[in-house]
Amino acid sequence: RMALLPRTRRLLSPAALGALEGIFLAWLSPRSKVEWAAAPGSWLLTDGSENLDATRKASLFLSALALNMTQPDTRLELDGKSVAEHAQAWEKHWTLYFQHRAVEGIGVEMGSPTYGKYSLQNYLNIADLVGGALGNLAADFLQLWFADAAQAFLPATGVRGGAHNRVYRDAAFFNPDADAF
Repeated sequence: RMALLPRTRRLLSPAALGALEGIFLAWLSPRSKVEWAAAPGSWLLTDGSENLDATRKASLFLSALALNMTQPDTRLELDGKSVAEHAQAWEKHWTLYFQHRAVEGIGVEMGSPTYGKYSLQNYLNIADLVGGALGNLAADFLQLWFADAAQAFLPATGVRGGAHNRVYRDAAFFNPDADAF
């Protein structure tokens, strides 16, 4: 977040920004492949659970975006492609993801009051940190996400129902101050 938002990025010392970029590059380089991100059906592929997949792919994208500001020509070790190519490929992935999920179904897992919030964080980060058409698309997708979540509650019981039927009735469920999800 600090490396992507212009107002906080300019507050970072060169040493701090260099350290962050070193972390991003060390993490991104052995994990990202342009071929995976830019595949036409990449939005359909979920590696593990939906929330873990969204976290991995959003982290790859946001790391590539931050690095692309100063190191667009740096080559990544996994496929030898440039940071700029990775940023562009992950942007394509997320554009397709939001477009198709809006039509095909908001999520691929049954809704979980415990895990859904982790996917949501990634959608919020993309809407907040990525400008242009993709940022707007992510914001529009979030409108659908929240509308879908609101419709999934059963009035008689106050719990999520329908396709979102993964519910935990533990002590937190009965606590009015607990997390809504």
